[in-house]
Amino acid sequence: MERNSKVLKNALISSIKNGVLEDGEVRSFDVLDYYKLTDIKLEEVFDYLKEKVDFTRDEVYVLKSFVQKFSLPVGRHLNVENFIASCLEETDIIGGIEITNDTRLEAFDYLIINRIPINQKTYMTYLRRSVLEMKKQAQIVTIHTHKS
Repeated sequence: MERNSKVLKNALISSIKNGVLEDGEVRSFDVLDYYKLTDIKLEEVFDYLKEKVDFTRDEVYVLKSFVQKFSLPVGRHLNVENFIASCLEETDIIGGIEITNDTRLEAFDYLIINRIPINQKTYMTYLRRSVLEMKKQAQIVTIHTHKS
């Protein structure tokens, strides 16, 4: 078990520091990536790992900063059904792009299928990724259109 814990710790620290290579580009490691690596609750990962492996001071800072960035405030429990319903009623514009209900539903499908906790942080991270992907696709279409 300690070997697996060390592998997880090293994967987390490296990914947080160096980012994730995706489609030939490096992007920041985020909470969705985290839950692809482990099913340990984000707020519990440091306590879980520190019982099994040693951390340098820098590693403690890196991991705790990441956890703090993507954790919900203490005591903030939300009713998932109410959260989903309220999200479907909202109008969100991210990066100049209006988020459609189809994109919102894709976000919830992704979170459910991948067993990622549904909350404001995971939902918004998915939407931000979607917007970046839409913008990339728009650039590709623009480039192909101008070449013709």
